[in-house]
Amino acid sequence: MVYNVRLKLNDEEPRSGAHTAGFYKKQNIHFVVLYTDGAEETGEYRVFHVKDTASKVLEERMRGTWYPMDEYSEDEEPKPARNYFFFRFDEEVTLGNLRFTDMLKALQVKHLTEFGSYTLGEPMFATAEWVKDFKEQ
Repeated sequence: MVYNVRLKLNDEEPRSGAHTAGFYKKQNIHFVVLYTDGAEETGEYRVFHVKDTASKVLEERMRGTWYPMDEYSEDEEPKPARNYFFFRFDEEVTLGNLRFTDMLKALQVKHLTEFGSYTLGEPMFATAEWVKDFKEQ
């Protein structure tokens, strides 16, 4: 299974929520917690172990996989390039019972404090030590 996040290449116009490949690699990501809209209410999430990454998957390659992308007409102003950083997962894992909604809210505040902004759907980062504080007793 693969998961992608927005990638900003150095020569590109910025795209909301995108980071450089160097930024993602610096985060040293071993696990990814995925959740959908409404997780704040449902508390539903899944955790995957990261097997490896692909640091630059260009928009053209994504189109070749039939990845759903909004189209724009030729008379519209071009949108920023939609390139991606990929995570490849090897297995789903469990972290035990977490107070997920509390963790998600705290993580949004942490992200806003560290980076000065937060875009809905933008990846957020935490260490295992930080996540442990949200384990149910």
